[in-house]
Amino acid sequence: MKRGAKLERISDSVVAYTRKNQFIVHNFILNSWIVVDEDQIEFVKENIINGLPGFSPETKKIENLIKLYKLAQTENEIPSMSQVNIPKVVYFVATYNCNINCIYCYAEAGPARKLPNEMKTDETLKTISELKDIGIETIVFTGGEVSLRKDLFTLLTHAKNIGLKANIISNGSFIRTREIAEKLANLCNLITISLDSLDEEEHDKNRGKNSWNNAKTAIDLLLEAGASIKINQTVTLNNKDAIDKLRVFTDENNIRLNVVPFGEMGRGKEKQDFALQVSDRLQIELDSTRNRMSRNETQIQPFIINQHCGFGIGEFSIDLVGDVYLCKLLHTPKLKAGNVREQPIKDIITNSAAFNKARNSRVDNLKKCKDCTFKYLCAGGCRGLQYELTSNLDGVDHTECDINKELLLESMWLFFNRDKELKKNEYIY
Repeated sequence: MKRGAKLERISDSVVAYTRKNQFIVHNFILNSWIVVDEDQIEFVKENIINGLPGFSPETKKIENLIKLYKLAQTENEIPSMSQVNIPKVVYFVATYNCNINCIYCYAEAGPARKLPNEMKTDETLKTISELKDIGIETIVFTGGEVSLRKDLFTLLTHAKNIGLKANIISNGSFIRTREIAEKLANLCNLITISLDSLDEEEHDKNRGKNSWNNAKTAIDLLLEAGASIKINQTVTLNNKDAIDKLRVFTDENNIRLNVVPFGEMGRGKEKQDFALQVSDRLQIELDSTRNRMSRNETQIQPFIINQHCGFGIGEFSIDLVGDVYLCKLLHTPKLKAGNVREQPIKDIITNSAAFNKARNSRVDNLKKCKDCTFKYLCAGGCRGLQYELTSNLDGVDHTECDINKELLLESMWLFFNRDKELKKNEYIY
């Protein structure tokens, strides 16, 4: 992917990339950047290298930007990650049982899938209390289909009563009445419903017959109940043209939308007939990036050093038999950190080999990332996805890396061109 290739190194800490007839000048040590025109790049290079003063109102403006974004600075104090902190978010996999059979399910959930010795209600309530006691702030109940856990409302009520934020992720099949919707709206800080298209046929090709009606009914009832809603839309060949209409719907109804291209995880590895071409996936993610920027929801900021995707540091996961994992995407025996039935959760986080490994998986320690000029922007990418693609927690898939760089370049460019692009109405749906 040549569009995002590095153009040239200006100094030991600064490089320039081309983007849409402009240059992104990036101090990759401080993780700061500016965007300049073709007729300004030579002045920028001279200024950074030799510190030349401005000679005109226009060059003075560029010189001030260079100073403001500290492009000539060569040293930075990288924040330490050696301190053990308790993550703020835990994903609790309430069940692997699911009443539908999505073609791409990363958890490989399905009808009647059960594990031996699943935690009962009293054990789960005790675990939730322990999570609160050690400093967890948010618990996300997920699955499988979370509603197939018959004690779901008991768990949600307990979480809320002890002061946790409680979220759920569901296909919506159990939200069939206004009463249920109102109860969830009262108990949950966020309710995420899976909806792949406003077209029933497109959605059902991904998730199974009649699943669209359940999801859409749930969303309508939750809207009436005043719930805080997010929609997860997974995009395959079946629904790759469904994004714009769903975005209009979510905008009109003040619903958050998370667009996720088909991924080679879990059951998705076996369903390659539905996978997107790399070019299609890139376009979908570029459009999502532009849409977020149009709403001032940028995911990157100058001077912010991102060292880690957050697995085992910002979040972790517990399944329904009490096994603890670094992330909801990394439920593999090799990466099991411990079990809540066998030792306190805080001890697992503080002392287990898996969590220590996660803390050390910062981008400066990843062999294929440590010399990359994008490293403090992407932090090495999603470790869950990289593990699936490379079978190595520190691995880097080159295609995934190229996509990330292209998305980052677009974000960097838009950071300085957002208002101009909004005036053109190119990225408003």
